[in-house]
Amino acid sequence: MIKINFDTSFHGKFVCYGLMAKDADGFVHGGCMGYVNKEMQIEWAELLAMEESIKFARSKNWKIVELESDCASLVNRFNRRQEDLTMLGHRVREIKKQTYFLFRLILIGSHVVVIRSLMLFVLGPKQIIILLILIWIIRRISMNFFK
Repeated sequence: MIKINFDTSFHGKFVCYGLMAKDADGFVHGGCMGYVNKEMQIEWAELLAMEESIKFARSKNWKIVELESDCASLVNRFNRRQEDLTMLGHRVREIKKQTYFLFRLILIGSHVVVIRSLMLFVLGPKQIIILLILIWIIRRISMNFFK
């Protein structure tokens, strides 16, 4: 099973997103980042990152994918059994329909502090430092890109 962790950040009017795919052994299978020059709310930006994660997984023909997000609102909307009548809820349902026949999708919400402490036990300090450096580099590149 492949696990894709996605996140977004804002820099002025730009919304930047990034994702990283790895397997159960921690081997990184790829990732990507992008941006949109459009003002949007955090939930919509996280939804954009989720859609890009699904497109990335589809392009790799992965059948079982687990998505991780730190956006509790998006996770709750996705896992909710009741119908959400908002525009965001409608878009989440559309995304679910697209993914139903392609691969199994599990969305897990987690907080960054919890992720880092758990990863310390699972991956070890060396891999954590490498991962944090990669995240820092991606953020720096996106900040310098939009100057």
